[in-house]
Amino acid sequence: MDKKLYHLLLTRRVKIVHHAYMIHLTIDGKTVEAHDGETLLDAAARGGIRIPTLCYKKETPEPSVCCMICVVKETTTARMLPACATKVAEGMAIETSTEEVRDHRRRSMQLLNVKKGVCIACGNCVRMSRAMNEPVGLAWHGRGATTTIAPPLGREGEELLTNSKDACVRVCPTGAVEKLGIRN
Repeated sequence: MDKKLYHLLLTRRVKIVHHAYMIHLTIDGKTVEAHDGETLLDAAARGGIRIPTLCYKKETPEPSVCCMICVVKETTTARMLPACATKVAEGMAIETSTEEVRDHRRRSMQLLNVKKGVCIACGNCVRMSRAMNEPVGLAWHGRGATTTIAPPLGREGEELLTNSKDACVRVCPTGAVEKLGIRN
């Protein structure tokens, strides 16, 4: 087959496949196109709609879904969903700024302040230090409301490696990693 013809066929296939995987949804009454597998947060941002976040950091290996500040309402099911971790689906109808959604965010923020103080135990620093595969990183300790983040048991006195600490500080939404007293 002629090289130019093959390239033309390949280009057309790619365009067809590209359009076949676009998802159409409505966010705050605005029709938004999103890629299959994309999150509501990313789709909204591309559509010019801002959804507030606290624990979400693009550079962490996966969303923490702990603060619920990015919550939105899917109107067909009336469910509150975290925009940072919810994948788009064809025909979704999302509300991001109704009084009900804002009230849910306010209550989430109050719970975070009461239960966690400064550190909200989102785990961004834990996931980041694990992704860096360094010997002394950070780990979760305890369960539920008593969860804390610190160096792994038995390694409390050891220094967190500089690269890991710098990465953890970058992804911490509250600045709590700097206050852990970890030396580098």
